Amino acid sequence: MTRLTAVFVSVVVCGEGVARIVDHRNHYDPNVFARLKQYVPVWRGYGEPLYEKGSIRDCYGGLHSRVPNPSQVRVLCLGGSTTQGQFENNYPAKLQNQLGSLWDVINQGVAGYSTAHSISLLAFDGLSWGARYVIQHEVINDLTAAYFPGFLPNYEHKYGQHYGLQAFAHVVGTPMNALFQYSHFYWWAKRVPRRVELWWRFSGGLRGSHVLNAVDNLRESSYGPVPPEEPIATFRRNLETLAQISAGRTQLLLVTQPINRTSSLTTCYGWKLYNEAVSYPPWSDFLAHHDRYNDVIRDVAVRKGVPLVDAAAVIVDPKSFTDCVHLTPFGNEALADLVAGELERFEMIGGSVGSKGAAFSSHHG
Repeated sequence: MTRLTAVFVSVVVCGEGVARIVDHRNHYDPNVFARLKQYVPVWRGYGEPLYEKGSIRDCYGGLHSRVPNPSQVRVLCLGGSTTQGQFENNYPAKLQNQLGSLWDVINQGVAGYSTAHSISLLAFDGLSWGARYVIQHEVINDLTAAYFPGFLPNYEHKYGQHYGLQAFAHVVGTPMNALFQYSHFYWWAKRVPRRVELWWRFSGGLRGSHVLNAVDNLRESSYGPVPPEEPIATFRRNLETLAQISAGRTQLLLVTQPINRTSSLTTCYGWKLYNEAVSYPPWSDFLAHHDRYNDVIRDVAVRKGVPLVDAAAVIVDPKSFTDCVHLTPFGNEALADLVAGELERFEMIGGSVGSKGAAFSSHHG
């Protein structure tokens, strides 16, 4: 019994050490109690804290001075999971690497964020950070809001659902969670069942059967090839609001969102917990809807005189995608390439930093 106890203690101690090292390297705090305390009271609703030790905190915990370095060009990247990325695989990080030390790129993408979140984040905080450029890159979260029942222009019908923070908060306060809230190994172990579940759902080929809870969980409705009118009008309004907020304060750049036309709704949404509430269009109509949202971005850019990075027209290779919209390192490198070209073109026009802009100008609207 003593030997078993020693082995158990050794596993826990070693596991705790490894978990802390990994989480530290990824700037990740797995403690959901800590995350709940970090939620700000404005509509933004959820996400990592924006400030730490008097500095701006990006979505991976990297710190940036509240006062921009006058020798650097600051860039603020807004959007959802396609901006946030997966640890080092995100276009803002690759953008920083491409542009170099004379630039300061802040990644404030948060998985699930829509243009409404970008409005709130930019208005309440982002404008005070002194970014010369603000990059807005988001479609998919606004698009899926069109498929939730009872559409509301403030997206409360989607983000006010019990699938969001409210339900999450209710299940956090258990005695075990409270007792081990500071243990990284504990929170890692808590995630294991979910990881196994997702692996099982998406490994139908290994079992010789169809994917569990993916095809069966997707309900289909016929919206037609044109997305519903009110959601698309709301998306346009949100982009125009971002342009109005930015005018005279910072240079906004709009980025269209690439989509993998060889993917499927099963791959993208088969495992979503909110599928019992959402009814999706057929894949062909979904693609048409996504294209229409990108067209709105292009149109707003022209009407508001906002620069456009038309990534959707350039990034089309399936190897650029991990699913329907999230990008591989190859895809994020290509997206960063396009954004870097537009930024450097602006800096060349202004007689400041930049040297590669002309090489990328053909990719931009």
